[in-house]
Amino acid sequence: MRENTQHRWFDLAVKLAVCCISTVEEPGSYQCWTHCEILLPHIQSLTIRDDELAIENIELHHANLRNG
Repeated sequence: MRENTQHRWFDLAVKLAVCCISTVEEPGSYQCWTHCEILLPHIQSLTIRDDELAIENIELHHANLRNG
């Protein structure tokens, strides 16, 4: 039960972070760096958690590719 709750909270956190990072129009553009600097630590920490839980969240994977 607890694991299921962790996965649900994790999925919600990923959806929120991915939604926010998707608002960055051009991640490679220096005009967007400030926005990316704010959001990337969240994507990175979720990626670490994804690896620990072996979830392999596809949305998170795409966010990493887009902003990597």
